[in-house]
Amino acid sequence: VGEAVQAPGREQQLLLFGHEPAPARAPGGACVYRVVDTAEDLAALAERLREVGRFALDTETNATDAMRSRLVGIGLADAPGSAYYVPVGHDPRLHPGTQLPLADVQRLLGPLMADPEVAKVCHNAKFDMTVMARHGMPVQAMDFDTMVASWLLEPSGRGIGLKAQALQRLGVEMEPIEDLIGRGRNQVTLDMLPIGRVASYCCADADMTLRLMEHLDRELHETNQWDLFHDVEMPLIPVLMDMEMHGMVVDVDYLRAMSQELNQRLAELSSEVHALAGRPFNLNSTKQLGEVLFDQLHLPVVRRTRTGYSTDAAVLEELRDKHPIVGLLLEYRQLEKLKGTYVDALPGLVNPATGRVHTWLSQTSASTGRLASSDPNLQNIPVRTDLGRRVRRAFVAPEGHLLIGCDYSQVELRLLAHFSQDPELLGAFHRDEDVHASTAAAIFGVPLAAVTGDQRAL
Repeated sequence: VGEAVQAPGREQQLLLFGHEPAPARAPGGACVYRVVDTAEDLAALAERLREVGRFALDTETNATDAMRSRLVGIGLADAPGSAYYVPVGHDPRLHPGTQLPLADVQRLLGPLMADPEVAKVCHNAKFDMTVMARHGMPVQAMDFDTMVASWLLEPSGRGIGLKAQALQRLGVEMEPIEDLIGRGRNQVTLDMLPIGRVASYCCADADMTLRLMEHLDRELHETNQWDLFHDVEMPLIPVLMDMEMHGMVVDVDYLRAMSQELNQRLAELSSEVHALAGRPFNLNSTKQLGEVLFDQLHLPVVRRTRTGYSTDAAVLEELRDKHPIVGLLLEYRQLEKLKGTYVDALPGLVNPATGRVHTWLSQTSASTGRLASSDPNLQNIPVRTDLGRRVRRAFVAPEGHLLIGCDYSQVELRLLAHFSQDPELLGAFHRDEDVHASTAAAIFGVPLAAVTGDQRAL
């Protein structure tokens, strides 16, 4: 069988190098993890997984960005305690060892990944599916995502990571990723580590994912959430993956021109603030700003912090009418945030391989069930200000295409009208009115046609 070594995880594990058949072990006992590094063994493994009909999949990469990372290895678990590691992208200059060419892995595992009759299980499936698709092995029949299942059972999102779930539901303390790759300046990427070291870690991930599935499946049925999980959340995963991989086209030249314009306006605002203060100071320094506003201009102190005066947005809004300098400061902050977060940042986020910006759409970040966008967050671009709308205009359709905006028409208010049977709310919908505008008309005592955009937004 070859050399047997103690795997670095917290659970007693056995890592076998070689090519003899590996027996599966029951949870809590020794785990048989194997490196598969020949085409013959990979072909045999693919056939075994097809016969089993379901397996857990885990990918290891050299980065956390699914759209830019390179595949290092693939973990496959066919039964509790039995898993395999297929090395693909370890750096041979650092740790020589037998690896499989990506072309062989694509040829032998690609058909299995695309087989709609073989169910796949993942933790954070969208990441693994994206990585596999980018490396020529698109995954079909993604049957169970243990992270999504964990989130449905704990919508706060706390403790839905694989290691937290393994400890909570299986009593297994897994090896932290920091123990593998290090921290801070000493951190390395997985492709720089020996094959056997990563094999143990990756196989454990696949193994625990497969074990968790049984527990989570039972709990979803017990809490009457199986239909939501199976019929809504799981079918959504490949849709979101396609959206993320497709990305958005950004007009980089438009944003660069806008950045220059904002630089000029920021310089003007800075000069105006300095003139009102009677001296130059760092507008981005909370300490210096506090001294100007409260010690020099004697504005009322709204709130203090442990280190001095608070000058956050809420404080400045409360002081807006106290001195003309405050309105200028609020505009300065708004422009600077918009410039740094979007105008200057978006061009640098364009993927050189696709020429597009790719956001990450998470199903498991908001307890309300709404999607959350990150890296970059495209949901938080302001829409109610002219500048925010100008930033949005940087997202354009490719030539010959159009961008179409779609949204539910006040779906929460329609539900509220149905459950409350409030006559005013029902009447507004029956008259096909804009409910927000109707509410504003009632509050401000103006005709519906006279409601302004600002009144409607309040």
